[in-house]
Amino acid sequence: MTNLFRSFGHVIPIFLVVILVLAVVIVLTYIPALRARRKVRTKMLWLWATSSWLVGVFLVTLYPQAWGMEPGRALSLVPFASFGGSDLGVGNSVLFEVAANCLMFLIGGFLLQFATDKPGRIVGFCLGMAVLVEVLQYAFAASRVASVDDVIWAGVGSAVGLFLARAMRKHQRETAQAGV
Repeated sequence: MTNLFRSFGHVIPIFLVVILVLAVVIVLTYIPALRARRKVRTKMLWLWATSSWLVGVFLVTLYPQAWGMEPGRALSLVPFASFGGSDLGVGNSVLFEVAANCLMFLIGGFLLQFATDKPGRIVGFCLGMAVLVEVLQYAFAASRVASVDDVIWAGVGSAVGLFLARAMRKHQRETAQAGV
């Protein structure tokens, strides 16, 4: 956890300010609907959570790792090449990076399931976003590795999040029908 904070601690204040601004913008946008007593609070919460997720993904993946680092480019187009090295294990980052990528996009797949019931669009959007992130990492030389593995794990994570959300919705419907 300490290494995680060292790596991304500098983006936490930026993230908090941006999601606070997002909350204010969303509330200001929906004031007329709130005054008309329309039921938009759930939509507002979903919009804020999804926007916050997008901001978080872009900050974590594109913001420079630390001040004063020389920008560099690295490209990895061979799938799962990182598993061939001797640095497997959470302490040596390969499995940690896989889990982090999956978790980051699991959240997106989960949130987007509440916007549409089309799994192909959700996974496609998340994969497209992952490709965009990797292209931008390479283009901006953000001292990161643009890797096809990240796109693969983003797809896996978004699919898992999508199916978790579907299972949760199915359980809620069954519970409501049973009258529990």
